Amino acid sequence: MPRPPAAVLDEIGREIADRFPFDMLSMSRWFPDVRQLERVYSTHPAVYPVGGRKDKPVTAWSECVLAHCRPYVSPDFAAVKAAFDDHDLLARHGITSILNVPVASGGRCVGTVNLMSGKVSYGAADAARLAEFLEARADDLAAAMREITL
Repeated sequence: MPRPPAAVLDEIGREIADRFPFDMLSMSRWFPDVRQLERVYSTHPAVYPVGGRKDKPVTAWSECVLAHCRPYVSPDFAAVKAAFDDHDLLARHGITSILNVPVASGGRCVGTVNLMSGKVSYGAADAARLAEFLEARADDLAAAMREITL
């Protein structure tokens, strides 16, 4: 019997927490037809609730992560501010660095895993480590993102 999608996301969230530093973690699924991300997992639901949606117009960030399935690193607050419309909310919660890694299925982005921190400045090595970690779980993670009911 397959595990419920929420259980898969919770398990992957715990595994990420055991291996990577962050202050906030979220996972979102991608709806390319309407260019929106929908949050399917959040360690801080009062700030970033599950089910919340964000419009993602064409930007350097969306081209990198959503179109080309490549990680995007915002190592400092200037980069966060340049990439994210909600930078004021992030600043209020002390977030100064963000790492976004796409979840791919069939060569296409189906979602993202997002680490946010005010203590760590993420870099290329962090992106590579998280991408490798997620690649080993890509099938389960992509299925959970597609199948979860919010």
